[in-house]
Amino acid sequence: MNEMKYDMFRCLSSLQKNSIKYMHKMIEDHDLRGCHPPALYIIYKNPGLSQDDVAKKLKFHKGAVAKVIKMMLQSGFIKREEDPDDKRKYRLFLTEKGEDAIPLLMEGQRKYEETLTKDMTDEQKRVFIALMEKSSYNLSTAVAKKSASDHKETACSLKERRAEIRNANREKLEAFREKTHRQGRS
Repeated sequence: MNEMKYDMFRCLSSLQKNSIKYMHKMIEDHDLRGCHPPALYIIYKNPGLSQDDVAKKLKFHKGAVAKVIKMMLQSGFIKREEDPDDKRKYRLFLTEKGEDAIPLLMEGQRKYEETLTKDMTDEQKRVFIALMEKSSYNLSTAVAKKSASDHKETACSLKERRAEIRNANREKLEAFREKTHRQGRS
């Protein structure tokens, strides 16, 4: 069983690495970076999203999305417009350059999926997708539970650490008072 687990991890790692390499090759001549396509596609499908909305849809950290958005703004793929209902927010839209990139991304995705599932029957493709979705759900659920338990453990360990520091400070204060008291008697 352990060998099967190793093979699964090795296969998934290889699939991820090769997927990234494949997509980079598809977009490298078009001023796109590896992190652009998912965000660009989300904005294409949902014009006017805020940066936070993009992060939620992609299920990425806000900080990572902020960097991607900044790069795409600088590269001219997207533009920001002030939200008329909330002056603190900006809405994101594709520029002409961004719109021109969409057919390239769609074709890249089609070729990627075609290459990935080459020699698979339609049934094998359906099963493959279902298994990937199930695995992704299992991992995201486990990560969420782990994050929650880590947060509880961190909170507990912080309380313990604060108590240790308070005790150490009390001991130092008592030692200082004792030393000062002895010096005062001398």
